[in-house]
Amino acid sequence: MIKHRLILFFLYLCNGFTAQYLIAFGRWEKADYIKLPIIAIVFYLAGYTVQHFEKRINFNAFLFLIISLGIGLIPALDVRGYIINWVIEVCIALPAFFIGFSMALIRLRKKIIFLLSLVIYTCLVSFIINPRIVYNKMIALNSKKELYGTPVSFKYIDKNGFSYTNKTFKNKVVLVEYWFVGCSPCYLKMRELKKLAEHYKDNKDFAIVTVDAGEIDSFENFKKEVGLLPSTMINTYDSASQTATFLKVSGYPTEFLIDRNGMIRDQFVGYGNDLKLVYLNKTIKKIDALLNEK
Repeated sequence: MIKHRLILFFLYLCNGFTAQYLIAFGRWEKADYIKLPIIAIVFYLAGYTVQHFEKRINFNAFLFLIISLGIGLIPALDVRGYIINWVIEVCIALPAFFIGFSMALIRLRKKIIFLLSLVIYTCLVSFIINPRIVYNKMIALNSKKELYGTPVSFKYIDKNGFSYTNKTFKNKVVLVEYWFVGCSPCYLKMRELKKLAEHYKDNKDFAIVTVDAGEIDSFENFKKEVGLLPSTMINTYDSASQTATFLKVSGYPTEFLIDRNGMIRDQFVGYGNDLKLVYLNKTIKKIDALLNEK
């Protein structure tokens, strides 16, 4: 009996760390909209396992929940604004766990209702609520409001050495995107920027300018990599990095929206897979608002 309990103890211990790994996966730039459904599945199976072996929620079950959810709170407390990630994870994990635990205790009709409810609830949080919370949180954490309404002067060069300045885009709305070679979130965002460029391909009053960060990459590395970027955008290099310093670029990717008068009107730092569910629609609205200004 003691041996059986010890085996179960270590089983729940390992499961707790496994679940915590899945929760921690992508808390930063690897954040993914499939993370929460995975958490729901893991905790549903955990609840079902507890009921099958223990028949009741006991010390081992509490140990699993404390390890898998409690440890996730530590990094969330260390990073300003990330407590909301932990709250969302708990809101998915606990219902999934208790529904999994109750499966053997209820009739078939209620099983179907509970499972459908869990699926609908998880999809709602994962694909609608969570991406919007992450998007708004990133705006609140990273926007430098003191730059808004500030005129910006820049000089970038393309792979052939041709110069682009703020005068090149006079009376145009411009999205300036800072990135560097090897930045995985930057490449993720490039896919959405490609869609954005396609959306405005017939609009001569808007341009997307990607800027490889000169303080990180050499011009030679930029020329090698620029061929992979969509040709529908103007792909440039910030050789002196003076503009990046003025704009206080500290994270990548970093996006600036500049209005027709050359003023900074918006900024967005960072990117993750879950953001692609909302980024394009929200950015189009911001650009259209600037284009409609007289």
